[in-house]
Amino acid sequence: MTVKIKVYSDYVCPFCFLAEQPLEEAIKGKDVEVEWMPYELRPFPTETLKPEGSYLQSTWRQSVYPMAERMGVNIVLPKVSPQPYTHLAFEGYQYAKENGKGN
Repeated sequence: MTVKIKVYSDYVCPFCFLAEQPLEEAIKGKDVEVEWMPYELRPFPTETLKPEGSYLQSTWRQSVYPMAERMGVNIVLPKVSPQPYTHLAFEGYQYAKENGKGN
């Protein structure tokens, strides 16, 4: 019996990015189907965050960078300011998914 997992993820979330590899390792060789689901952390009209702001600077310094280092992942806080909204990326994902290329 195939186990189906829905994973909600946003393209601008570093924790979502870091979770991909452990998930792939956990399901390797198992009868598991992963369905990626779009989840925009800060949809319009909510303001997106600025990389130079104190929240992202401290979050990356205290959480993201140490976690990435432990996992052996090279990751850098993008300098795009403010962070982009991701709804257009998710529209592209939906198109790819409808055409069998979502993953």
